[in-house]
Amino acid sequence: MTTIAYVLASSTDDQSAFLQVRDIGEADHWFVEEASCGSISVLKRPEFLKAHKFLRKGDTFVVATVDTLSNSPREVLGALQMLQKKGVSIVFVREDFNLSTTFGRTYLATLKSMVKLERTLLGTYGRALETKRI
Repeated sequence: MTTIAYVLASSTDDQSAFLQVRDIGEADHWFVEEASCGSISVLKRPEFLKAHKFLRKGDTFVVATVDTLSNSPREVLGALQMLQKKGVSIVFVREDFNLSTTFGRTYLATLKSMVKLERTLLGTYGRALETKRI
């Protein structure tokens, strides 16, 4: 079983990448993304996709913080579900939890609810806004 670390390195903030590496500690393999969260979806980031391809069932995927993946609940949920399908453990160091724990499963359920609520609100209010524009 292998530990894979994923770091988001911003070209404008070298200290952030350093802090992520420090927080993660030891890992067998490192994937360092040179992008900002706002510039490209986590599901389209080259290093994230390489890490996903590299991962095997039983491996551990470690990031310093949930925000490393995205600030969008929908994107975070998509990335986590993509990783879970591989059968890997997912660890968030700063939040101090693993998705395979009770707290981690609760976090995932809450995230799913947030995404569902977002879709509902966008559906309801999105149609209302479109109607007013016409």
